[in-house]
Amino acid sequence: MIGYTAPGNNKETNNFKFSATGLADDDGTTKLAEADVWEAENKAKLNDCTSGKNWTISTNAIGSAGQDSYIAEVASTECTALTPTFDKIGK
Repeated sequence: MIGYTAPGNNKETNNFKFSATGLADDDGTTKLAEADVWEAENKAKLNDCTSGKNWTISTNAIGSAGQDSYIAEVASTECTALTPTFDKIGK
C-alpha cells in the first residue's frame, strides 16, 4: 500500500468508490493493529455482484518490527467471479 493513490476523481470512478484508510498514524508510522485499510465499493450491480463494499484488504500485525500481514477478501462468490485472483493478494 506504499504510495497508493485511488483511481478516479476524488477516489471515485463512474462505477466504483475507493477508500484507503488506517494505513499510518499521523507521524507516518505503520499501525500495528487489525484494521480494514482498503475498500472498493461498486455503485451498481455488476452481473450478479450486488452493489456495495465488496472488496476489502485488512492488516494484522505479525511482529513488533512493523510487519503486517494482508488479508484480501471478496464479499461473495458472485463478486469473486469478476476478480478471481483478488483474494490471493498478500499470499
